[in-house]
Amino acid sequence: MTPPLLPFAIYSFTFRALQPIVNTKFSASLWHGQFGRALREIVSCVQPRSECKHCMLLHNCDYALLFYGARPSYTQIMRKYDTIPVPHVFRGEISQTMQIQKDELFTIKMTLIGSSIKKLPTLIESMENIGQQGLTRQRFKARLNSVSVHYQEGQEQLLYANGLLLSLAAEHIPTIPKCPSLIRLQWCTPYRDKAAKGKQHPVRLNITKLIMTIIRRISLLQNFYTNTPLETDFIQLKSYAQQLESSCLTQSLTFSQHSRYSAKHKAHIPTSGVLGYLDLSLNGLESLWAYLFLGQFLNVGQNASMGFGRYKILSVNAS
Repeated sequence: MTPPLLPFAIYSFTFRALQPIVNTKFSASLWHGQFGRALREIVSCVQPRSECKHCMLLHNCDYALLFYGARPSYTQIMRKYDTIPVPHVFRGEISQTMQIQKDELFTIKMTLIGSSIKKLPTLIESMENIGQQGLTRQRFKARLNSVSVHYQEGQEQLLYANGLLLSLAAEHIPTIPKCPSLIRLQWCTPYRDKAAKGKQHPVRLNITKLIMTIIRRISLLQNFYTNTPLETDFIQLKSYAQQLESSCLTQSLTFSQHSRYSAKHKAHIPTSGVLGYLDLSLNGLESLWAYLFLGQFLNVGQNASMGFGRYKILSVNAS
């Protein structure tokens, strides 16, 4: 069975506070919203009052590629939709109150996927703009200090410093490590799934649906942002996912209540989801491992690009 081949890069954007930043919640979704506004500004939108889908430059616009997710006109996939999964993922806490002193450094991480990696200069300019315009509704000013890329082996490369772009990170296809027999899938940020309700006790996830959602997300990202669409046996993978559900060892989950402020709607909207962990046995189901491993870096579920649905894989001692 052909494994996924999806290049991505994880970047750290480090800012220096130009003034004290107090009692501020720096959520990944906040960064996501400010990134969208900054990106739209720097690309000099030619039709700022119209929807992207009606723009004549829809398929020749960095905003449409990176943030809107315009579905290519040539594709037969997702024909019922105007948009596709976007090629960026913010990696941060969902709600973290911070106290930052003047001149103190702070960092936000973001993943770029496939062909969007070459748009790093546009991304850097957007982040510079965010700092200049001011963070949060209080408009706290900050300066982009440096940008680094993180590699799988734990190595880090400086790409930008002191206003200069030093290098562009090459596409990196991660090496999938050996499949462990037992894993713990632990949620770092709430997994948003319409079927998971707060009134359900105990909270249970449909593991087959979760696994297939991860596989579908990886398949779509590889299809739209690389030159090598994923060719694999999805029916067999679903069968494996069903077997994984039946062999689930533990579901220790809670429903976490959250909301985020939407500038578009000028109101707080619910973003609640599931936290906790799943203990899973992969014996005989090794074909699922590559997808589970990659999903750690891509998030899954609703609002994945905003930072929701991030998990990490831990090996579990058989004893």
